[in-house]
Amino acid sequence: MKMIGILARKAATMYPSIYYELYVEALKEEQFEKVTEIGEDALKYIPSNLIVRSKIAYITAKAYKKKSDNIGYKKCLIEGFISDSSQLTS
Repeated sequence: MKMIGILARKAATMYPSIYYELYVEALKEEQFEKVTEIGEDALKYIPSNLIVRSKIAYITAKAYKKKSDNIGYKKCLIEGFISDSSQLTS
């Protein structure tokens, strides 16, 4: 998993969906600790203008909610909103 995470970091700008794939695997196994780790990492390395970053932020928020971590939950909701380039901004 560590090696895959390193590769995901290096490719985050060109292939941010790699993080999303790691995410899906962790979610299938209901490993919410791993989901939050991957999510936090993804939020550091994926550019903030990409919709996939927003999706990852919202899923990470749900994982934090399952873990009863309200601070992480709120932080990820804000990051998701900021990264959602499909919303109209003015």
